[in-house]
Amino acid sequence: MEQENSRSRSDFLEARERGLVLLLTVVALVIRLIRLDYRGMWTDEFHTLNAVLLPWRELFLERVRAGHLPTYFIFMKWWVGVFGTSDIALRLPSALVGCLIVPAIAYFAKPWFSRPVMWTLIGIACINGTAVWSSQEARMYSMLLVASVYSHGAFLRAIAQGEKKAWVIYLCATLIAVALQPVMILSVVAHCFIFFRESREKIEWQRTAAWIIGSLLFITISVLVGIAMIQEKREIHFDSDSVHDFLKDVVHNGGLLVKRMGLIAFGVSADTGNWRALTSVVLFAMLGQAAYAWRQLRRHSQEFTASPEAFALRVCTGIVLIPSLPIFLSAFFLEHVIGNERYMIPVTVPLWTLAVWGVFQSRGRWRDVLAVSGILLLLTGFIRHTRDRGLGGREIVYYVNRHANAGDAIVFRMTPTMKLMIEHYSARQFHMCAVP
Repeated sequence: MEQENSRSRSDFLEARERGLVLLLTVVALVIRLIRLDYRGMWTDEFHTLNAVLLPWRELFLERVRAGHLPTYFIFMKWWVGVFGTSDIALRLPSALVGCLIVPAIAYFAKPWFSRPVMWTLIGIACINGTAVWSSQEARMYSMLLVASVYSHGAFLRAIAQGEKKAWVIYLCATLIAVALQPVMILSVVAHCFIFFRESREKIEWQRTAAWIIGSLLFITISVLVGIAMIQEKREIHFDSDSVHDFLKDVVHNGGLLVKRMGLIAFGVSADTGNWRALTSVVLFAMLGQAAYAWRQLRRHSQEFTASPEAFALRVCTGIVLIPSLPIFLSAFFLEHVIGNERYMIPVTVPLWTLAVWGVFQSRGRWRDVLAVSGILLLLTGFIRHTRDRGLGGREIVYYVNRHANAGDAIVFRMTPTMKLMIEHYSARQFHMCAVP
């Protein structure tokens, strides 16, 4: 009983820790609010704007056909009705919710990991380029990130302790995450595999847990099937005509998946080339160190194998690997799946956790190399994000507004995004026509 009470107390932050979490939440919010409109909006943000300007019925149908649930867009339609459609107004909800990644990680990590690991994860969340970038765009991904972390944290507590409160939090957070972006369904599948593996000796609460997870699966699969049935495009392609082509696709898709994980760990979407490759190398060096340390600890310490930390690491590994497999396989049949790092958002914090734990388990100069490399890449990703002006279309439209005379012929390369930028940012009427 005394051990259980001690364990229960360790689940909660001390008063000083709560104050520091609050302070870092404010810091994260300030970072996300600075230069909130520095970049012009890009294609997907205009999809948000166009959707919220539609009538309610058309909004619902248009977003579902595009592969999204309308939850975020329904909220944003109400939001723009109150606060308008400026860049800041459209992005502000993402920033306000995005800073909650700090208390979400505290909830996720506190019962299982040492204080250095927990505070390192929180520090990463404050300035990680992908976390900040998703909080500075008019999309649902910062909300998905926060909801997924609470879902993973509640899942850990629920299957370890069987608390009904944890199951309720898990159910609510998971439903919110799925409602924001159906890709969270892959994490639900991962939770199911992990639950049935870890709960073999916890018969007393299996029935409640199975009912909750079964309900989640039924709801999410039903939603997924419904979305698929009314998609405008449901074509499936498999372009590997020979063994050689298939092997090339395996290498290509595997490389893309590794790069996406590197971006989630350190970078931002705008980066290309060698920098992406470097993030992947450093990330997998950290993960390799974590795997080596895990093997050594299991071999020499039975206490570690039965520890809460080892349990949490097993869960994090499953949450990262299980969703990654269908994303990798789907790239052989569906275009633009593996190329989109946003589909990896729900595995972000478990991935950070494995990498950070690996660094803390390393020793000597190798530990210094991993730590310094990670810090430099993290800072580089953040700085590159803050200097990114986006596509530049907004600045072009502003220049034309200031300098063009009435009747001047202005020729643009009329991409769909450029057309949306002209309509949104222009203070004057443009007469658009197709140029052969």
